[in-house]
Amino acid sequence: MNTLRPRRPPEPPIAVLAPLVDVVTMLLLVLLRAWSTDPPAPFAPQELDPPTALGVGSPPRLTEVALGRAGIYLDGQRVAATAWHLDHPDALLHELRTPLLQRGVDRVNLRADASLPYGLVRKTLLALREAGVEEVVVLAADRGSL
Repeated sequence: MNTLRPRRPPEPPIAVLAPLVDVVTMLLLVLLRAWSTDPPAPFAPQELDPPTALGVGSPPRLTEVALGRAGIYLDGQRVAATAWHLDHPDALLHELRTPLLQRGVDRVNLRADASLPYGLVRKTLLALREAGVEEVVVLAADRGSL
């Protein structure tokens, strides 16, 4: 009885491999990224140059915090020694935080000497945040003063 039906050639099997290859490739990338033994790329703050202001005009008159080589100043009065805080990077800037809390300051101008390490600037920003300062204006040298 098989001879009565015409024979059709067999259809080739359809393999849907393209989506499977994509999934396996993505999985392989995720696994390689997760098991990488290379450390993350370090952020080198010593390569940063101090900013230069693009605008012309004077900054708003606010409470000013200045980081100099000799000391840390709040509105022109020295509140802490820079050298001590550079030698003790884990110490907090209580000398700056306490007067700002007492005054209830919420906006501050921040000046920093370009030769100081970024760690001191970061520590100062942490002290300002703990003192409740909501806005920090980082002052830069304007192009006319260069």
